[in-house]
Amino acid sequence: MKPLLLTLKNFGPYLYETIDFTKFMDSSLFLISGKTGYGKTTIFDGMSYALFGESSGNIRSSKEVRSIFASDSAVTQVCFTFSHGGYFYEISRRPEQCLLKKRGKGETIHPAKVSLIVKDSAGKEKQELTKKKTLNNLFMSYYT
Repeated sequence: MKPLLLTLKNFGPYLYETIDFTKFMDSSLFLISGKTGYGKTTIFDGMSYALFGESSGNIRSSKEVRSIFASDSAVTQVCFTFSHGGYFYEISRRPEQCLLKKRGKGETIHPAKVSLIVKDSAGKEKQELTKKKTLNNLFMSYYT
């Protein structure tokens, strides 16, 4: 698997950040570095959350991924694009979250949501999967 893009919206310390891994394609190895608390682990949490619905390690549960800096109406979402076996995969995942209603007062709970788009090497969409069970079976379990 080659990571291509990772977009974190209101996830961990990031309000909106896109990491373009294609900039490192000429290198066989790259390093993610920074000071303590600068969000390095959150990058891996984002990939893991997109793929499996779980953050990496035992530090944060999937219910604790929402940024404390997010406004009450801002959606938390992770989008991860990667290539594998000649195909391109775009997976988007949102945790269950309580957001302000768009109309009227109060809050509403939005259920967790996941979708996957598979494209061939020419960029033609092959299929779109939105059922959580299907997606979780497609990727190996977080624990395997």
